[in-house]
Amino acid sequence: MHTTKEATRNKGVHHERSVARRKAVQLLYQAQIRGQSLSELLESSSFIEEIGIPPRYSCELIRGLDAHLQEVDSLLEGSSNNWALDRMPLVDRCILRLAVYELRFENTVPVSVSINEAIELAREFGGKDGSSSFVNGVLGNIARGGCAQHSGAPDDGTPSDSRLGGTACSGSGAGSSMQSSAARTQVAEAQQQGQNQ
Repeated sequence: MHTTKEATRNKGVHHERSVARRKAVQLLYQAQIRGQSLSELLESSSFIEEIGIPPRYSCELIRGLDAHLQEVDSLLEGSSNNWALDRMPLVDRCILRLAVYELRFENTVPVSVSINEAIELAREFGGKDGSSSFVNGVLGNIARGGCAQHSGAPDDGTPSDSRLGGTACSGSGAGSSMQSSAARTQVAEAQQQGQNQ
């Protein structure tokens, strides 16, 4: 049972991470537009005015994504039916890369939170052309296929000990036998919530 103080702290952490994810997507977009690598962008500290100095979690996400970009892109290629990575709208690609990195490598964030946050970012930045549905579908494929490494840690920095076993994804759901029922429930809830909003 959470006390009011714990609930308030968890809500603050969640909001801080939401802001950090938003800024990380903006940084990814900026790097793509400028033709910079992610590490070059962070080292240059030349951020657009709207971003300002990015929060620590934004930088952690960007550094982590930079270190695992090939694996993230491989997961995206295998999970986005009929969409080559270079054909995806730039904003969607940035949102998906960030979310896939978080699903695969950030074990302190539940799958449902990663998916819901990405859907919200797609609604905000992707426009009305179906970006949120596209993002939802791709991330759902990855999560159902066992590509994510975790399933149920609170978004408060507490480590998770219930991780999914899959480490590769072909888009066919081949790793689903390794996936926990809790993770499947979270994915279904996240997708349902994304469709209802």
